[in-house]
Amino acid sequence: MTLLITGDSIVSAEAVWDHVTMANRELAFKAGDVIKVLDASNKDWWWGQIDDEEGWFPASFVRLWVNQEDGVEEGPSDVQNGHLDPNSDCLCLGRPLQNRDQMRANVINEIMSTERHYIKHLKDICEGYLKQCRKRRDMFSDEQLKVIFGNIEDIYRFQMGFVRDLEKQYNNDDPHLSEIGPCFLEHVSIFPHGDGFERG
Repeated sequence: MTLLITGDSIVSAEAVWDHVTMANRELAFKAGDVIKVLDASNKDWWWGQIDDEEGWFPASFVRLWVNQEDGVEEGPSDVQNGHLDPNSDCLCLGRPLQNRDQMRANVINEIMSTERHYIKHLKDICEGYLKQCRKRRDMFSDEQLKVIFGNIEDIYRFQMGFVRDLEKQYNNDDPHLSEIGPCFLEHVSIFPHGDGFERG
């Protein structure tokens, strides 16, 4: 979606999900917050503002409100602390630009993002901490390493295959057409249950 934000026009979007971030230049918000979209030139990451805070945020985490008239001036009643004001006309001039395909795309993108981040953290633990601890036999015995790290390497190996299969099914151009469901069904039988194999 390409947006043209020019002059003094203000485009508002409502957060569909929480965006929790520790990054300096990213904008954190909760579902239901209203964000002023200041720059939407990138299709994945937009620049926006809530109160005095500005930053980047994932475009898939919000939904735009269409038919926002240029002549509507924003006042204190329009946006209260970045939340929708039920008495305001500003954001209620049209229906949300949201349909089943967009909602499905948002969910799939969130799943893909979560799984990609998860495997990155597993890699950091296995190739960073665990690998280094094994070099220090004077500090860590095999039993201690088993208590500390459990079966993290088994989980990492499983996750690599799982994410690889998800990526094969993911449709970059049209995420809502991705058929990732079979990946979960296929891997649930591979993923052992019980105390020996736990995913946090």
